[in-house]
Amino acid sequence: MLDNAEDGSKAILLGHKVGDTLKMDVFALEKDRDEDFVRRYFLGLEKEDEREINERVFQITIEEASRIEAAEMGEEFYNTYFGEGRVTSEEEAREAIRLDYGQYFDQQANALLFRDLQERLLELNQLPLPEAFLKRWVLSSNENATVESVEKGFESFTKSLQWSLIRNKAARLFGIQVTEDDLKAYFANRVLSYFGGQLNDMNLINGMVERLMQDEKQVDQAGDEVLLDKLQAAINAVVTINLKPIPEEEFVEIIRQAQAEAQTQQAEADILGEEE
Repeated sequence: MLDNAEDGSKAILLGHKVGDTLKMDVFALEKDRDEDFVRRYFLGLEKEDEREINERVFQITIEEASRIEAAEMGEEFYNTYFGEGRVTSEEEAREAIRLDYGQYFDQQANALLFRDLQERLLELNQLPLPEAFLKRWVLSSNENATVESVEKGFESFTKSLQWSLIRNKAARLFGIQVTEDDLKAYFANRVLSYFGGQLNDMNLINGMVERLMQDEKQVDQAGDEVLLDKLQAAINAVVTINLKPIPEEEFVEIIRQAQAEAQTQQAEADILGEEE
């Protein structure tokens, strides 16, 4: 934590010991942390907790002090970090890291590509919507909605609604279906990711998958993600994709901006009770 702490906060923390209680600006504990991060990890508030944070300074107690040291390269480290038997040397470790980073950037690039495809489809398929009726409907069906919140979030709400209609029609045109096997495979991959891909107990995996399959909300979310993955694959197969090499720093900034925009749109849509 000290490595990421603001200079002023670092100096204060280094001047105290375990057991000390002090008052600090929790928003200045670490650099470049937004309010969501502070609420979740510094204040321990769940995402659903909507209490407003009107103060920046809180009383904190130092409960533990620890130092992270570089691990010794060897079989134990390789098996712990990369999985049993995957890596046996520093050269293989570097290659595994390179592949993992490459996979991450590929996933992010595909997400950005699909965002651009989504925007283009929305642009080409403008759907007339009864705005006055929808605003009245949102106000009457959502007790937390106000005239101001409806106006603020209405553009994101209608965009989400239009995309749902376009997405469903495109899925029908491509003959895309989400099967029970698709959902189970999705959940199995999620379970494996919880354990870093190193879980070999199929009975445990299947048991966790079956429990997830009983959760209607989880199934709906998984179905949406599987549908989008299949839809993107189908669209990619019929469009021309022009690759554009860019520096890593520029790509990371594009990802950051895209995520910030998506969070803003989702927050506005959530106010009106509409999920992406």
